[in-house]
Amino acid sequence: MHKSSYLIVIAVIAACGGSAVVDAGGGGAGSSTSTSTSTSTSTSTSTSTSGAGFNACDGSGQCTMAWPGCCEGCFEPELGDLVPINRSQGEAFYDDQCPDPEPCPECIGCPNGNLFAYCDNGTCRGADLRVEELSECSGPSQCKLRAGTDCCENCGEIDATCGVLVALNKQQQAALAELVCENEFMDCPPCAPSYPPEAFADCVAGRCQVVISNQ
Repeated sequence: MHKSSYLIVIAVIAACGGSAVVDAGGGGAGSSTSTSTSTSTSTSTSTSTSGAGFNACDGSGQCTMAWPGCCEGCFEPELGDLVPINRSQGEAFYDDQCPDPEPCPECIGCPNGNLFAYCDNGTCRGADLRVEELSECSGPSQCKLRAGTDCCENCGEIDATCGVLVALNKQQQAALAELVCENEFMDCPPCAPSYPPEAFADCVAGRCQVVISNQ
């Protein structure tokens, strides 16, 4: 596997028939702790390996989620499947995890855009949007769709079945940006995502969630 494709920060949608909530599950959620943005963030990281030595950070926008081992998984990852590291350590982490590269299976796994990494007191931590304050709501008008949890949204058409479509509270967009953007003046591409017409954000059981409707 080429190193440049090793890192992912990503999420997840699978839907079929009628109207369906596609990210209602909480994924591989962990315990929550408070950050300086008043956003609670999960402290769970991969149980398969540690990113220690590669997860030091000193500011926002430096962290990302990486697959441990030589190959990306042929499935939709949850929080415990990935490791939060400093993105500048991507190649070093890959070399550490895969000193003797091996052929990877020919498969395509769905990304999970609900997962993101942030810098917390000098250490990169992993989090799942679906269980954070960022997605809490009391009514559907508070929720909106977003293309992933990276600082900049993906451009172009967003896949509703296997892509980065997520939902969050509109009032928490600045809080997310403070966690994942390097600075408030981060330049994003002059383009906008095209959300699938059958998708909308709803407030379900107190959480903003992506809903797919075929009606």
